[in-house]
Amino acid sequence: MSFKLILPGLPAGSSPVWDLQVAGDGASAKGTMQQAGMMLVASITKLAAGAQPAGPNRPQTPTPPFPYTMREVAYESFDGAAMNGTLVLPPAASAEARHPCILLITGSGVQDRDETLFNHKPFAVIADALARAGIASLRVDDRGWKGAKDPAGKEATTETFVQDVRAGVAFLAQQPEIDPKRIGLLGHSEGGLIAPAVAAEMGKGSVAFIVLLAGPGVSGYDCLREQMGAILRANGSSPQNIELALARQNVTLTAVMAGDTAAARTSMREAIAENSAAAGVPAPQGAALDAAIDSAMKQVDSAWMRHFLTRDPRQALSRTTCPVLVLNGGKDAQVVASQNIPQIARALLDGGNTDVTIRVFPGLNHLFQPCTTGAVAEYGQIETTIDPAVLETITRWIAEIAK
Repeated sequence: MSFKLILPGLPAGSSPVWDLQVAGDGASAKGTMQQAGMMLVASITKLAAGAQPAGPNRPQTPTPPFPYTMREVAYESFDGAAMNGTLVLPPAASAEARHPCILLITGSGVQDRDETLFNHKPFAVIADALARAGIASLRVDDRGWKGAKDPAGKEATTETFVQDVRAGVAFLAQQPEIDPKRIGLLGHSEGGLIAPAVAAEMGKGSVAFIVLLAGPGVSGYDCLREQMGAILRANGSSPQNIELALARQNVTLTAVMAGDTAAARTSMREAIAENSAAAGVPAPQGAALDAAIDSAMKQVDSAWMRHFLTRDPRQALSRTTCPVLVLNGGKDAQVVASQNIPQIARALLDGGNTDVTIRVFPGLNHLFQPCTTGAVAEYGQIETTIDPAVLETITRWIAEIAK
């Protein structure tokens, strides 16, 4: 049987499509899960009567009471989009004291202010660590989250999000508790593409410093090529299957960049068949196949993807003059350190920036969790949300820069 599971908060077309065969006793099912062009083997087991599902343990997620203040805030972006977030304010040293503040920027996809993934809440964890170090923070739901006003809709691109962050910086500069000369940006993944663009556009007077967590240093096309190979290797794919997948990805992305939707759709159909064969499972057929292609195409053939594929972060990095902290995981399979870190460093230094700190953490993945392979499938299985050494590096660096 085949069915579509709708998950709260996901954009239209992003939900997974499951194709499962239920065992005769109804206690288990096996098959595949298709989402955004990826085919994964799936296995589901029914809980015993009266059993309660065990939620994942997330010991780093902050719980009250908190030694700081949290305030719900709202403002508008450049096009009237509703931006809703949480401003965290540590205790003030005096009535006149104003805090340094950092605006947190999420990665790709529509995400909440905590950048929640597999019940991990990395931005809540970072905001907590910052507040305990005397640093304020603002984390914001992405435009359109849970139906919030979003005039751009499906036409939003990374450049749209750059303007959203600019609006956030302007909002912070007007808050009485925030020092407008000590506002910084922290971007994770695509957020690490956005932060330098904002800093380059607004200048050092408006953005005092930036932190890049697994930010790209090459074009989206080049980043995704390296990403696919790294993910497949982490999943244990054979060299032959990796070569086949990279060739298929090239055909699909080339068609997307050329605006040839028909060719991209044909390539996606062939990709699903190839992925199924590589996984040793039957390829979806009929309506299930059409649904899988539709879901994948909504992710791949979009205004955001076409912009992302050709956007080169080095252009903004070379114009970023404020202090920069660059961090990456040595086992990051989504933004591979060996590909991106050298390009980030070269662009910053070639632009004349002399205040650049770079650190790669061996053994950490894209979420900065201690991991085994770096595969995406490990994210939800790991209890640690962010390695404590990363949190300490971020807070100490910002405290020194913003003292």
